[in-house]
Order: sequence, then C-alpha cells, then structure tokens
Amino acid sequence: MELDATLICELACKRSLTAFIYHLDHGEYQRAAAQFAPDATWVRHGKTLTGTAEILATISVRPAGQVQRHVLSNILVTQTGSDQATATAYMTLYRTQTDSPDITLPVKMVGEDGVGEYATSFCRIDGVWLISAHDGWPVMLTKREKLL
Repeated sequence: MELDATLICELACKRSLTAFIYHLDHGEYQRAAAQFAPDATWVRHGKTLTGTAEILATISVRPAGQVQRHVLSNILVTQTGSDQATATAYMTLYRTQTDSPDITLPVKMVGEDGVGEYATSFCRIDGVWLISAHDGWPVMLTKREKLL
C-alpha cells in the first residue's frame, strides 16, 4: 500500500472515531450515529446494537442533565485491506449528573469514572471511512461499576 493512502486511512478513521465520541458527548445523536456504517455493530454495556437505527434509538434516550466527556488517547489505526481498518484507543470517562435538564457549563467535576479501551473496525463505503464495529471494556474503575 502507498504511504499516502495509509496515512489518509489512518487520519479518516481517527476522525470518524473522534467525531462519534464528540457528537455523543454533545448530544448530537444523529451526527454520532452517522459515523457508523448502515449494518455496523456496537457492543454497549454487554448488549450488541446492530445498524444505525438501533444505535440512534439507544443513544437518544440518554439521561437529561447528564454531562459527560470521553477523552480519547493512544489511537492506533492499522489498515488491514484497501477498504478495511482496525483501531485501538484508550478512553478516560468524566461524567456527572446535574439536577436540571437545562445544563449550564461549567458543571462541578467529581472526577473520572475510569479508564477503558476501545476496539473499533472501519470500512470504506463510497470513499468514506465509517465505523463497522465498536466495542469497549473497562480497564480501571473508580466510583462506578459501569464505565462504557
């Protein structure tokens, strides 16, 4: 594979993963779900979600007043074929619940929930790199039993 094509793949896959997390954290659920391929899977809290419709329906019912930020690091993308790639990433989650659904930032930070790892697969459809499978698991937990 050409170096340029490999770098484009890496950048596009990192962008897709970080865009998904950014839009999820900001309540932009349509835009978050748009980072997935139509038949993608996401293992979330032990349940496998299949397809963008199920992913969107699940993330759209997040608790009102919840503020969260997933901080991604160590994103390592490997192109495995001309239209396939995989990535691993570390994730630190910061989350708090406010008393009101009308959130005014900043909110009081109570600390991180923990550190997890993501394993994500990508496919290129019509020239666009999309998430085809996403899974995550906790590595270190602080105050909550669930992280991802």
